Amino acid sequence: MSRPTIRFAPERLAPLPALPVTLAEAKGYCRSEDADDAIVEGLISSAVETLDGPSGTLGRCLMPQTWRQPFARFCDRLPFPVPVNTVFEIAYLDTDGAMKTIDPACYHLVDATGLPYVARAKGYAWPATFEADRASVFVTFSAGYETFPNPLKQAILLDVRRAYGVVKASADLKKEVVEGVGSREWDVAGSLDSKIGDLIERLLLPYRRIDL
Repeated sequence: MSRPTIRFAPERLAPLPALPVTLAEAKGYCRSEDADDAIVEGLISSAVETLDGPSGTLGRCLMPQTWRQPFARFCDRLPFPVPVNTVFEIAYLDTDGAMKTIDPACYHLVDATGLPYVARAKGYAWPATFEADRASVFVTFSAGYETFPNPLKQAILLDVRRAYGVVKASADLKKEVVEGVGSREWDVAGSLDSKIGDLIERLLLPYRRIDL
């Protein structure tokens, strides 16, 4: 078995496509005014970015997107940071520093939706790579839902609504006056915020990727 390889930070090769929640949908959830469109759009992006990609809290890509995962060298398993749809290409720097690609028949994707990795085909040996203190192997792949799950969409909408409520918190502060006793103030959104948070977590739970 070959020694473990160093995996560098993955690189998304193109900006995110259209977000899974539209401004119109979020505005309907938030009952926001047109003057707050920029705020709502920013909250949508923040909610999605928190969940999406290798560094997101779900540990998976949400919308279809293309990434490149660099490695220092070949090894028996080339692991991915997220569930994978397709491996487009494996390229490498040969011992002379020239970029070459591997025939797709020489490798296969294993456990695409779990803890995915690329393994070499039986009888095939990975080629030698350029020895340097940098990446020499580059795996390009696609990831993300082709059909976006509705529970994830609802969780994002709820998160946007909750965040928008914080922005508008001053409107939620109420005051009660009782004759002969005094007055008290409280944030009536506090209890609701906690319930929304619990609901969001329940919606997200089945989609959280757990590395075993």
